[in-house]
Amino acid sequence: MSFIFNDPTVDSNGIYTDFNNNKATSNLIRTSNYFPRCFKAAITGSATTLTVNNIMQGELNRSFTGTTVSDTLPTAAQIITEMKSRHPLGNSIPVNTGFEFIVYYTADNDGGFYSFTGNTGITVLGENNLDKNKGSLVLVIATNVSSGSEAVSVIWTNGEV
Repeated sequence: MSFIFNDPTVDSNGIYTDFNNNKATSNLIRTSNYFPRCFKAAITGSATTLTVNNIMQGELNRSFTGTTVSDTLPTAAQIITEMKSRHPLGNSIPVNTGFEFIVYYTADNDGGFYSFTGNTGITVLGENNLDKNKGSLVLVIATNVSSGSEAVSVIWTNGEV
């Protein structure tokens, strides 16, 4: 018996076959890995508003000539619009679809840290204070994909590398 899932966003989590009743069941999980994460975005200078492309590149290299800087994230609507344009399901992406990126921070002076400032529809969670010459994984999760009420959680994972 073979199964073909013709949907690039579906993963099967185990298949149970009942040969006596000629049926099979499976736990299907919608996933998304369609956001390219293989380029570097380099941001220098004073605080700025990041673009969606900056955070969707996969790696954000942030440098600053001072000690502490905080960049404003794009709006949730901007992030979700771009996610929809890159996702094979288009305008019907499911809630909890997301992507991740790595952020590295370098500063010329001792001390200080790098952080994000939220924007419309953005909730920033986690440490949000990256030390000089460190990196961290950041998750971006769509928590509301409805047009006009988009919401995104930006989550700093624990630990710095």
